[in-house]
Amino acid sequence: MQFSWQVYYWLDGAGLTIVNEITVAELIELLQNESASIDMQFQLWITITSAVVIASFAARHHLSFWMRAFVAVMYTLASATIAFRYANDASQFVFLKNELGIRGVDYPTFIDLRILRAFVYSCGTVATLIFMFYRPKSKADNALSKKSLKQPKHE
Repeated sequence: MQFSWQVYYWLDGAGLTIVNEITVAELIELLQNESASIDMQFQLWITITSAVVIASFAARHHLSFWMRAFVAVMYTLASATIAFRYANDASQFVFLKNELGIRGVDYPTFIDLRILRAFVYSCGTVATLIFMFYRPKSKADNALSKKSLKQPKHE
């Protein structure tokens, strides 16, 4: 007879705890904490993205290319950090949910949002970076260019 088993550890304030020794109620609490952490990271990303979009719009004509590039790099690093933390928390969420399933507890979730959130993170980050470097002509620039295209009247 071959016997194999795995022991998973959870790092908490008291040190390492063996998951097999955690009660179902504690697993559900950890699962809810992971869910809250995922939501908090998404809110942080939305806040950072909104701040970058508003600042880019407000300072559109005052930022040099290098300043935009610096802000873009910092924003990309912040978004990547949040995305990696999200991926880590999502994998822990799945692990805890599976652990509850092993113990015979069904923890219902409406829909699996991992793919949707990853899509929103990636598309939102790319759209924000494009917006930062997009510089449409102002109405004043368009008016000047139209005047310069008109032929002078000869009397």
